[in-house]
Amino acid sequence: YNFVHSTIANFWSSGFRRGPALRIDNEINLSTGSTLQGDLVDASFLNCIISGSGLKELELVNNGNNSFNFSFDSSMIQFEGATDNPLLDFTNTAYYNSIFLNENAVFKDAVQNDFRLGPDSFTIDKGQAEGALLVPLDILGVDRTLTPDLGAFEFDPQD
Repeated sequence: YNFVHSTIANFWSSGFRRGPALRIDNEINLSTGSTLQGDLVDASFLNCIISGSGLKELELVNNGNNSFNFSFDSSMIQFEGATDNPLLDFTNTAYYNSIFLNENAVFKDAVQNDFRLGPDSFTIDKGQAEGALLVPLDILGVDRTLTPDLGAFEFDPQD
């Protein structure tokens, strides 16, 4: 799995929410009570935003039996508080490179699922240029190759 310029966010406010915006694992618990396990060959995130209304919007679960390969590069992650999970050691450059923790993405209206960036968004101009060349236009057709922002939307001051 390769995510480039993606916004993964969960601001659900119409009920109780238990899980993070993004969970990556290498096993699936089926409703029958059995579990499927498999290799996570690659899950890479480049110029992405992982955000939401919770304190910890990223969860990584390795079953210990299969490969578990992931990386985050030039991405913003909402993750506050302590953890005993060594996979969430954001100083480990084998997994994390140029990570921005707990910054404010400042979306236009996250509650209404409008994840366009506001003018005060930390994510503006924080993207890696090489990543922007992989996806030169955002989902609205705005060019992002000169000064790429993180996430799915390039900030548009006229928006």
